Amino acid sequence: DQVLQRVTQLISSKVRNVDFVARWGGEEMVAALVGTNEDEAYKKAEEIRTAVKSRVKIKDIPVTVSVGVTSFNKGGNLKELIEQADKAMYEAKHNRGKDNSVRFSELK
Repeated sequence: DQVLQRVTQLISSKVRNVDFVARWGGEEMVAALVGTNEDEAYKKAEEIRTAVKSRVKIKDIPVTVSVGVTSFNKGGNLKELIEQADKAMYEAKHNRGKDNSVRFSELK
């Protein structure tokens, strides 16, 4: 729980006040970056991913995150958007060895 709280705080510190960060379930988080295209979101995801790795530790072992990135212009509704981000996150976590950010547009 402390790691999740620390990661949430770190993500929240890296986004703007108009953006939204929440725990989605289990160890998954969602960040909605208002008015941000996929390229900008990917850059932010990389910034967050590297910050988590360098600042969050469990018994001196760095915590890593896998991030899926998409944007509304890639999907028509919120459900599709979440599914796209989840597919990209799964790719980052399971097929690329974790500690990665993957764009949904890369999967096509």
